[in-house]
Amino acid sequence: MSREEINNQINELVLAMAKDPQNVENYHKLSELYLQIEDYDRVMSVLESLLTIKPDDVQALVGMGTMWFYEKDFRKSLSYYNRALEINPKNFLIYYNMGNVFAEWKNFPKALFYYNRAIDLNSTNPEIYNAIALLYQDNEDYIESKAYYEKALSLDPENLTALIDMGNVCFKLFDYETALELIQKSFCFKS
Repeated sequence: MSREEINNQINELVLAMAKDPQNVENYHKLSELYLQIEDYDRVMSVLESLLTIKPDDVQALVGMGTMWFYEKDFRKSLSYYNRALEINPKNFLIYYNMGNVFAEWKNFPKALFYYNRAIDLNSTNPEIYNAIALLYQDNEDYIESKAYYEKALSLDPENLTALIDMGNVCFKLFDYETALELIQKSFCFKS
């Protein structure tokens, strides 16, 4: 979609919101459009407006948590995730995102705890296994890291992150042949 098309959709949504300011779906659509054009201040503004209308909107709470995460304000991020978790404790994405916050804080046990809760709710998402593998890799436990990358690749054999990072782990384990194989494989998928 071109920038002009996105701007037209934004204008249409703004008009629709003026006519029906309680329609939360319009807020979600508008925040997604602003995200596409990387206008993060407007994404946050729209989500904040949505939360004044519907304070228990889990998608908006997670969105705000994610925006604050990328702003590196992890405390605010965590506060939004905690609010979302109170409303929907069965949403794996909330636990995954909370794991990311604790990983940024280098709090390995808490990050692992939240990632494992995410797996309890969605055991087929390779990104969770990638995150755990990266935790172990950061702690120089390369054998455990490799096992989690293998799990991620069993779920998504073309996962570039897992291929490259597992290649790096194999290199650290002095398994140069496998490392080279994985890195070469990742280049095949990029093209």
